Amino acid sequence: MSADPVAQRATPARRRPQQLLLGFLGQLVLDHEVPPIGSRVFLHLLGELGVAEAAGRATLARMTRRGLLERRQDGRAARYVLTASGADTLR
Repeated sequence: MSADPVAQRATPARRRPQQLLLGFLGQLVLDHEVPPIGSRVFLHLLGELGVAEAAGRATLARMTRRGLLERRQDGRAARYVLTASGADTLR
């Protein structure tokens, strides 16, 4: 028996954490003068979207290794900025 099409539409497709962050960065950061964003902001955003903290931290680290984000240490807090390469990816 086939699945209920209404139920399928009610359940949004899961997006990877990197896709979610790229969407956020593209809409709110790209081409705007935004100060470095704390990791807690990203983790809270991802948490609200159903992404576990460990997965969020791994995503930030992966995006930094790939050159999409630059990590800056501010005391004990990590902050991130979009790199030129990251901006090019979003354009």
